[in-house]
Amino acid sequence: MSGSYNIHNFGAMIGDRVRRVAFERAMSEVITERTTVLDLGAGTGWFALHALALGAKRVVAVERLPAIRHLHALAEGHPRRDRLQIVEGDSSELDEEFDLIVSDLRGSTPFFGDHFTVAADARRRLLATDGVMMPQHDKVHVALVENQGWWRRQVEPWLDAPPVDHRVLIEQITSTPARISVSTAQLRSTVGSAIALDYAELDELAERRTHSGHAELRGRSGTAHGVAVWFSTVLINGVGFDNGPARTDPTYGRTLLPFTTPLEVAEGETIDVRIDVRRHGGSWLWQWSATAEHGNRQGASLPDPSTSGSGSSPARAAAPGIMGR
Repeated sequence: MSGSYNIHNFGAMIGDRVRRVAFERAMSEVITERTTVLDLGAGTGWFALHALALGAKRVVAVERLPAIRHLHALAEGHPRRDRLQIVEGDSSELDEEFDLIVSDLRGSTPFFGDHFTVAADARRRLLATDGVMMPQHDKVHVALVENQGWWRRQVEPWLDAPPVDHRVLIEQITSTPARISVSTAQLRSTVGSAIALDYAELDELAERRTHSGHAELRGRSGTAHGVAVWFSTVLINGVGFDNGPARTDPTYGRTLLPFTTPLEVAEGETIDVRIDVRRHGGSWLWQWSATAEHGNRQGASLPDPSTSGSGSSPARAAAPGIMGR
């Protein structure tokens, strides 16, 4: 599937208290009674409703998915309902400037569908001079991870299943980025920042086909089944959040870039992790490698026939195997 959200996904996002409080704080520091606000990729319109509660002068909520229709009922009877415009469609249809554009168009990572393209168009055409766009920065973090549960469920059943060699299926499974739960106890290395994304440079990000980065890590003794990936964000200076392993089950989840065979990690050894993320139709393909003193591992995601060549959406297409936002 192409990663389309439904009302349950949007509910999980609102229920993520760390995320919600960060956005509440950031919006409260920007919005006044003179502020015009665009809720870009609004879902059910929580950002729009919060902007109204903060007294914004005018709020436009734009969303292409049917979930936006719920906002009509949610806003019914609101004392500032006359300040809210609900647009079921693309932000490309809008032609006015806003003092604040707020969005969350990510999946488990910022590389999600048309995130950069949609946000770049909004920033270029719809953001007022001296306006504010949230988020402002993202960083993509990596660490080696042990996940015996995932390995036992996904790979071990094929390791000794006669009468044929199932290696081709194992390679398929381990070439698919997966959404997983990760705790700090499962990390088999230090954490490194591999890719930094500055949303003041959205036009450049949207034009770039491949985003690459690496991090030098220090090993922690144990068995690694892949590279765990997550992000941290800055909404405005001093306000942000992350979906890292220290958090308990954030709505975004984390991404596992699996190894075909586990990697034994020695305490303190140097490990160089490299990732490349390439746009492919409406999704993203990943390549990854871990080069250690005691062994090397690499992997690459394969095109998903169900998404290859698919049409664009307003940032609602996922990389194969990854859900959550």
